Amino acid sequence: MPAQLSTRRRRWIAVAAAVVAVAIPLGLAGALPAAGSAAAPSATGAPVAPVAQVNQSVNGGDNPKTGTVPDTATLGVPNPGTVPVVGLATAKAADGARVLYETRVDARTVDLMVSSPALGGAAPVRLMLPPNWSGDPTATFPALYLIHGCCEKADYQSWSLYTDVEAATADKNVLVVMPSDGSAGFGTNWWNFGVPNKGWGYDTFLATEVPQILRAGYRASGRAAIAGVSIGAYAAVALAALHPGEYGAAASFSGLLDTQTPVVSTEIAAILVRESQNPLAMWGDPVLLGLQWLFTNPTALLGRLKGVGLFVSSGNGNPGPLDPANTQSSLLDTITLANSTTFVTLARLSGLNPTVDFYGAGTHSWPYWNRELARAWPVLAAGLGLPAS
Repeated sequence: MPAQLSTRRRRWIAVAAAVVAVAIPLGLAGALPAAGSAAAPSATGAPVAPVAQVNQSVNGGDNPKTGTVPDTATLGVPNPGTVPVVGLATAKAADGARVLYETRVDARTVDLMVSSPALGGAAPVRLMLPPNWSGDPTATFPALYLIHGCCEKADYQSWSLYTDVEAATADKNVLVVMPSDGSAGFGTNWWNFGVPNKGWGYDTFLATEVPQILRAGYRASGRAAIAGVSIGAYAAVALAALHPGEYGAAASFSGLLDTQTPVVSTEIAAILVRESQNPLAMWGDPVLLGLQWLFTNPTALLGRLKGVGLFVSSGNGNPGPLDPANTQSSLLDTITLANSTTFVTLARLSGLNPTVDFYGAGTHSWPYWNRELARAWPVLAAGLGLPAS
């Protein structure tokens, strides 16, 4: 370090390290009062007016189920609902997070709008109920959490729109949980430049608030597994490492599992800029706040994944058998394949035994992730305590 820069730079690094030391143990969670947090009507089934969802994607596009949508304002906000009927209106997380209302979609599917102190607002969660839900009102069920990727216009509905999860779980006694991870929440608690109570506490929302609500009011047992696509795949593995004992299995489909390589940290910044976010707001500068990146990097947390069943998959980015004609190559899956390969290599050196499906040709898209969900099921089922078939 040049002499003329050493004092100033050392002082800045010391300040940054102090911020990290304080912020990370606190969980980096926001604690703003949640939108719509006024007392809900007490009568079960009473109508409740809709509230706005926080952190919707600014990107629109074509949705194969509903046509072109401008953003998640169309898909990401449940319709006006009612005081919980499927669950208990009294169910709360330890920090006060609770369900503002439910919207029944079909016989198995119910949408929840959750008032979240960690997010400083309200965010939706889609549930698919197990087939034995009504048969035994006292039964509890393991929970399978499915996390969507970046900039997803269908938000929390994407897994139910783009995959066969409904049919695949029709005979399985599992509570399927599909929460919003915002436009690009990464399933993490954002640093927000060390300023507390700024929302975007997605780690707290996904791994603490929602599970506590489901256990208190929606008959979720203490067993869970988690899977995700793209940045949701990062979230799945990171949350499993950061919350030991919470998930019996974690699956990554086209995930960024080593966030501290120059290529991946640059890609993360590009994703956040696309969603109109300051790329430094999440974990800070990857060099100056390297410790903060380290403490959220799955590849640096391999020792905390012992006992977790792991499934890791990715294509190579070239058009494959599930792509339409004239599909262009996907650079992002070229990156995720290399990154996931590094993760798997280091995981095996650490004594872990991930199940791997590097399937060759295939782009960064839902048809492949739908197939990978089926291939990952035996690993997820073992983590859930369910049969593999």
